[in-house]
Amino acid sequence: MANLREQADVKNDTSDVKKCSKCDAEKPVQEYYLSKGRAQQPCKPCRRAISLEYYRRNASDPDFRARRSAQGARADKKWRQKNSEYVSARLAAYREGNKTAIAEQYRKWRLANAGAVTEKNQRRRARLIDAFVAPVDRDEIWVRDDGTCKICDKQIDRSLKWPHPQSVTIDHVIPLALGGTHEPDNVQLAHAVCNSRKGDR
Repeated sequence: MANLREQADVKNDTSDVKKCSKCDAEKPVQEYYLSKGRAQQPCKPCRRAISLEYYRRNASDPDFRARRSAQGARADKKWRQKNSEYVSARLAAYREGNKTAIAEQYRKWRLANAGAVTEKNQRRRARLIDAFVAPVDRDEIWVRDDGTCKICDKQIDRSLKWPHPQSVTIDHVIPLALGGTHEPDNVQLAHAVCNSRKGDR
């Protein structure tokens, strides 16, 4: 297989037909990728075949997949930065034309990720009142508190999802409104209903 770097560009693309350096077929210029007005060898189908063969040969290599993923991410980021106005305009147009679908998708995500939403909101509340904020891992708190509501001392059914009154929530022992912090030492498990009844006490 010829190295793409060794394959010469087609110069002076004034004709409508070019001969592919790989398959030797004469094809319209439209069948080649253009760079600075020049048709690049080989033709599009041959390039795709070369890329596919290379990918299949290396697809089982984890390092190859990681490199491809990293390269793609870098290329995507570079392109988005270079075309930021175009990207912003496309996103704005998409959001404007799909408001209902986006709202429904976000609603479903919030229901499926109630814990992450609650943690985000609690961290935001703490920052707004300039309280100390540290990462709170809900799974670690669950294990530490043995899945028990620390307000009523009853077991919590983790399968129940918010807004069920018996679903699990994270309660601040010393409420944020009273100078409490958002960190593992100042949080505990609580039923949603117990947490609501306690309020800022």
